[in-house]
Amino acid sequence: MIKFTTVRHPYGRLVSAYKDKIVFPSNHLEKELRNKVKLVYEDTSFVSFIKYVIDENQDSDDPNRHWRPFSNYTGCSNILDYYLKIETFTDDIKGLETIIQHKFLAYSTKTNPSKQQKVDGVKIKTTADYMNELSDELKDKLFQVFKYDFLLFGYDPNVFP
Repeated sequence: MIKFTTVRHPYGRLVSAYKDKIVFPSNHLEKELRNKVKLVYEDTSFVSFIKYVIDENQDSDDPNRHWRPFSNYTGCSNILDYYLKIETFTDDIKGLETIIQHKFLAYSTKTNPSKQQKVDGVKIKTTADYMNELSDELKDKLFQVFKYDFLLFGYDPNVFP
């Protein structure tokens, strides 16, 4: 049996989580999360969200799966044979199909609708735009949380999706 997973650039993943869970919450739990970030960090800015992510990953045994490092799922007890990167999904899925000698019937590469929405009436911001809001100290702390994702999956912390 082949064990595989899908991964994503850590910073692109965090921007996506921020927009989906904090800026445009779609259910009661996400609204509670937004309120929790606001209560602890005084606002719901990207900077506050990143502080929340760092603190939760350092202080919790079970951080939210949307911002828990993928590397936490791998290791001696869960060795993967293959991983697919969201950024190169179409090519990666073809590689997996070759390895398992089976063609998947269907798969989707659709974009989440929140990616197309403006934030605060401003143009659609890129991952680089969001990352530029962070201080160097905060970027360093964030990198430490996701260091093994960068190393294991070959992502560059200085190149944003």
